[in-house]
Amino acid sequence: MKTISHTLFYMGVMLLCAVVQAQPPEPSPRNQPVMVYADHLGGALLFGGLSNGKRMNDTWLWNGSWRQLETEQAPPARSGHAMSYDTLRKKVVLFGGRGENGLLNDTWTFDGKEWKQVKTKAPPVRQSHRLVYDQSRRRSVLFGGSDADRNSLSDTWLFNGRGWEALETEIPGRLQHAMSYDLKRKSIVLFGGFSRLDGQKTVLSDTWEFKGKTWRKMRAEGPVGRDHHAMAFDPVTRSTLLFGGYREGYLGDTWQMVKGAWRLISQNGPARAGKPALFYDNVTEQLILYGGWDRTNKPLTDFWYFRGKWMQD
Repeated sequence: MKTISHTLFYMGVMLLCAVVQAQPPEPSPRNQPVMVYADHLGGALLFGGLSNGKRMNDTWLWNGSWRQLETEQAPPARSGHAMSYDTLRKKVVLFGGRGENGLLNDTWTFDGKEWKQVKTKAPPVRQSHRLVYDQSRRRSVLFGGSDADRNSLSDTWLFNGRGWEALETEIPGRLQHAMSYDLKRKSIVLFGGFSRLDGQKTVLSDTWEFKGKTWRKMRAEGPVGRDHHAMAFDPVTRSTLLFGGYREGYLGDTWQMVKGAWRLISQNGPARAGKPALFYDNVTEQLILYGGWDRTNKPLTDFWYFRGKWMQD
């Protein structure tokens, strides 16, 4: 009986190991996952982030399932960085963040096979900034973030694939805001975030629009002020959608910009903050939400799909 019991035990262990090995690999849970959809890769690229207290420099592609991309070199490990997808040059652009030894201001591009550092005069070091590609003007637009003293920044920079250009713009500084290119309005839309100066934090509820040279404040009211939220353009409804974030609690509301005004769609989304990744998948033709934080500040690894309302497959 003892021999039979041992045999059954080891068979169970082997079966369990086989099941574990059969599970496809996926990124470890991480705070504020930074992802961007890349047309020529047919999926969304994830790089780095903070996982279990450790900054990462791994590269993953999601196109219905996860696949880790091995490259000869990669940007140093970091969190709080930003990425955009340059549709003209078919490259993902990465800038800044917090590395192991402080804030960064390096610029990298990824063509689907290799990361390459672009050695050029760059914006000052920062984290928690946003970077969005302007399809009309064929430039990636960087705005805001926080500096080494944790104060919010208000500068705007353009990247043309080779170098950076600083713009003189007037807009309140902020970090942990949301930005998205609105294909219908042919402009970049910005909402919320918070400003911080000498430790004083102010949560913002303003909406701004950028059309190549300057920021214009819009008369678009609706969402309460928040930070760590997500925003993306939905080609199906031809409108910018805003989701979730944090404001004295975790939010699960969804807003749509229609004719320059915000309209509440739903208050019953999967409440979360921690800037969940939000992107439009050209293959399945729907908005996809990934990760973020739950109400206990635990990193999430779930996917949600927007089909007029939020659903899980």
